[in-house]
Amino acid sequence: MTALGAFSPGDVLTAADLNALPGGVKARATSTTSGTTASNPQLTTSFTAVIGRLYRITYYEGAAQSPAGAGNYVSLVIKDGATGLSLGQSQASGATQVANTVNVQWIGTLSAGSHTINADANANTGTTNLYRSASLVSFLLVEDIGPA
Repeated sequence: MTALGAFSPGDVLTAADLNALPGGVKARATSTTSGTTASNPQLTTSFTAVIGRLYRITYYEGAAQSPAGAGNYVSLVIKDGATGLSLGQSQASGATQVANTVNVQWIGTLSAGSHTINADANANTGTTNLYRSASLVSFLLVEDIGPA
């Protein structure tokens, strides 16, 4: 197999060469609807994983507002079904609520077959506001980034 990016005129493109390429976007979900962790405006998408492939899953909230109070936080979680894959948090620094952008990513392999990927937001106390709009879109994205 020729190293990716090392092709010369006249080289033969093989199936192995093509399998070494990233597979691109496999699934996505978006939301422009604001909500709270009490209403749990979860994002969900499904796709079929292939053994031996590396996947990157990204969950993005443009404005997640943790409850006021030192030590209070909002957790954003990526799950494969009920199994947690990755966690990101935004924490309040004191009495003032602050809305922060939170981006959570997971990279790894999955078993072959259908997977339901969930993005969930939870607060350690009280409720968290998730601000979304047409210009502040929350998303969950699953990408095939190549062979493992």
